[in-house]
Amino acid sequence: MWIFSQKAFLSIVRHTDKPNILIVRSRFRGHIERIFPKARVEEDVERDYRFRTELLPRLKVSLVPSNSIDPMSPVGFPFFKTPPTSNPFPSS
Repeated sequence: MWIFSQKAFLSIVRHTDKPNILIVRSRFRGHIERIFPKARVEEDVERDYRFRTELLPRLKVSLVPSNSIDPMSPVGFPFFKTPPTSNPFPSS
């Protein structure tokens, strides 16, 4: 699942070995922490989504975005699976 917000662009997928765990991924530093402030984010330069956090309980993941995202706010992203050229949400 992709989450687009005014604060971040995230991808959330189910952990392949642990069915109750989701992996939250982002291409840009800081995006995961903007939605999940207590997340421990790891960086892997070999992955298409360079930043990720694992082992978030599924219930927690399902609740946090609803408190952090305004579904009516317009958000534009020029890419999905292509390499990003710049961070659409630079650090503020």
